[in-house]
Amino acid sequence: MSAGHVFDRPGLLALANTGAPHSSAAEFFISFAPLTQLKGKHTIIGSCDSEDVVRELARRALADPANPPKIATVTIRREP
Repeated sequence: MSAGHVFDRPGLLALANTGAPHSSAAEFFISFAPLTQLKGKHTIIGSCDSEDVVRELARRALADPANPPKIATVTIRREP
């Protein structure tokens, strides 16, 4: 995705770096809501096709924060 993308809707897949010098530690996250405060802080690398999936992930994450849902598989498609 290009540098101009912003967290303006749910379902965006992004990569967050820890920010530690000389560290490659990072994690992926999916936005559950618009997150305009993250503009320019993390790299958006894709999006989820289904808002139903995003809502269900959010529901499960909030219902049991100690055991967040895990995504077992993903399908990567390249948009023309």
